[in-house]
Amino acid sequence: MSETTVIKNPSSKKKKKEPWEVVLKDRFLRNEKPENPYIMAFLYFIVFFRSFLIVFVCFFQLCKVQGSSMQNTLYGGDHVLLFRTTSTYKRGDIVVITKGDENEYNIIKRVIATEGDALLFHVVDPTDKESEVTVQLKKKDSDTFELLEEKFIAEPMKKNQSFRAGFEFDTEILIPEKHIFVMGDNRNHSEDSRSEDGAYPISSVYGKSFMKVSKGSILEKLLSFLYHENNAT
Repeated sequence: MSETTVIKNPSSKKKKKEPWEVVLKDRFLRNEKPENPYIMAFLYFIVFFRSFLIVFVCFFQLCKVQGSSMQNTLYGGDHVLLFRTTSTYKRGDIVVITKGDENEYNIIKRVIATEGDALLFHVVDPTDKESEVTVQLKKKDSDTFELLEEKFIAEPMKKNQSFRAGFEFDTEILIPEKHIFVMGDNRNHSEDSRSEDGAYPISSVYGKSFMKVSKGSILEKLLSFLYHENNAT
């Protein structure tokens, strides 16, 4: 009796499955039980870790602070994690704004007022060129101004610092629709809405601060590895 030789078709070789195929197709769609639960757990980790990285990189951005305009909240060299996909900002938010048409650069400031609000910068002593200036806010749909108590600022705001020439003190400033008025926490050393630009359009906001990243932490090293960091003054 002659022997029959079976020739294996190279194309019939079983293709190795990707982790996402095992997790999504076999486990969720076909409800197949894994041969080895430990391997399955490892595959779960790989799939969800990859998904986490994709979402994280798409929706967040690392920003390195330069300069002293946000002291005493942020210092030069600090890292801030920004949330990129939002168009809603409230008073107190720290945001990064992109400026310049040709030579673009970023500034990082705090939102003081939003659309529909009104601000009034009151000079305490009009006869003193270096007089202290206080800020009063009239919120949207309100009829009264209230003094802003800002414990986070580095020092009292001075009339002769950071204000553009001809700035209208003791005059109501209405924030236009889809604009925000921002200032640095270091009020006397900050380029912000008190300079030539005034209120900034929301469309110029690059991102909102999600969290401050501790210097030298594992998280800072990991984020620096994941992102090409942007700088903001």
